Parts: sequence; structure tokens; C-alpha cells
Amino acid sequence: MFVLIRNVGTSIQGALQLSPSRRFRTELGRRAGFGVAISGLLGIGYLLVAAVFQVLLERGGPGWLHLLVILFIWNGLTLCWQAVFGTAGSVSARLRRRRP
Repeated sequence: MFVLIRNVGTSIQGALQLSPSRRFRTELGRRAGFGVAISGLLGIGYLLVAAVFQVLLERGGPGWLHLLVILFIWNGLTLCWQAVFGTAGSVSARLRRRRP
């Protein structure tokens, strides 16, 4: 039983390693202003797709769309969150570099 739980957990962790938000967590992604802007735009796009799927669910869509709605909301929030904190981190790093 414990081996099964460990294998499922490892599979989930492996799937999360492939999420699009992972590429913006690197040091280069935090420093690049373009990457932060793209991160925010992708996050907003994910949230809009989640809203469209939610409307489809309310109109009688298949139940498996709930999983996609959860996935899109998770990716959208993480990308928007990283855009906010990436911008704040780059601004604070620039301010620290300016001070002698």
C-alpha cells in the first residue's frame, strides 16, 4: 500500500515538473522583465480559459472538465503570482544594486 502511495506521489510530482510555471522560477526568469510580463499574460489567459470551461460546465458539459478547470486555475494563479513577485524581486534587486 505504501509503495502504491509513493508511486502515485512520484507520478504527480513528475507531472508538476512539466507545468509551464516552472520555467519562470529560474534566476534568469526572475531577472528578465519580458519573462515576467509573459508570465502574467499567460496567467490571465489560463484564468480566462478556466472561466470558459466553467461556463461550459454550467451548461451541462461533461464532468471531467472539472479537472481541467482546477488545472487551469492553478496554473493561472501561479503564473500571476510569479509575475507579481518577480516584478517586486527585480525592483528590489535594482534598488539594492544602486545603493553603494
